[in-house]
Amino acid sequence: VIGVLLVLKRRGSSGITRDAMQEALERGEKMLLLDVRSPAEFSSGHVPGAVNVPHDRVLSAPDEVSSNKSERIVVYCERGPRALIAQRALTKAGFTNVVHLMGDMSGWRSSGLSVEK
Repeated sequence: VIGVLLVLKRRGSSGITRDAMQEALERGEKMLLLDVRSPAEFSSGHVPGAVNVPHDRVLSAPDEVSSNKSERIVVYCERGPRALIAQRALTKAGFTNVVHLMGDMSGWRSSGLSVEK
């Protein structure tokens, strides 16, 4: 997994900060918040408004995430590895506006931001 992370980081995977994402949502910008953790992890608490598609499902069927390949997608997991893998799979499948939520769910939670169950 660490090797995958290093390769993805070298390829310039893009990210968005929690603050920037919240500001965009407050401005009414449309985006798909994609939680790629397991269903059990998702049900224990997730970013409000997020949808859950486990990363292995994203890998096997990326086109099921959205029919709009230019839709802004913000992807996250618990700490980063699965989100970076999912981001790469979506980009490879032709999605053009996929960003990684920096800090992932662990950072969201530790910042004291709202969590939906």
